[in-house]
Amino acid sequence: MTTHHIEHHAIPSKMGLPIPLTKLGTWLFLGTEIMFFTALVGSYLVLRIGSPGWPRDPEVTHINVWLGAFNTFVLICSSYSVVMAHQFMHDGKIGKAQLAMILTFLLGLVFLGVKSEEYRGKFEHGILPGKIPETQLAQQNLVLAEIDHRRWEVLNNYYPGTEWPQQKE
Repeated sequence: MTTHHIEHHAIPSKMGLPIPLTKLGTWLFLGTEIMFFTALVGSYLVLRIGSPGWPRDPEVTHINVWLGAFNTFVLICSSYSVVMAHQFMHDGKIGKAQLAMILTFLLGLVFLGVKSEEYRGKFEHGILPGKIPETQLAQQNLVLAEIDHRRWEVLNNYYPGTEWPQQKE
């Protein structure tokens, strides 16, 4: 019986991907965010398309679709301008980097302006944390309280200056 001696040569190899771990982590994070938001948007589309009675009036839904789409466009533009600012800094073009950062700042102000308009509508309609009824009984109590409030308003309009013993403030 003969034994063969197999010679192993050391092959230089480098384990892992040829990119820095920070960059890999960022891309993995972005990939998971894309999958997460794709699932959310997909669920929304399935529910909206599958519901023939879906309200479209912004007064009912408290959502202005076109304003939201515009704000999304502003966010994409600001992302692009900040990436360009970073690239200009990397290339040593400080003046261009400053202009790109100023543009990013202005787009941020536009974003905040649109958001303030959206939240103004929420405040006007009482859509606030802790103020939204979460059960049917809480919703009924809210409606009854609104009816009661309007009843006292009508009575006070017809009989001003009268004190009503049942009126609750």
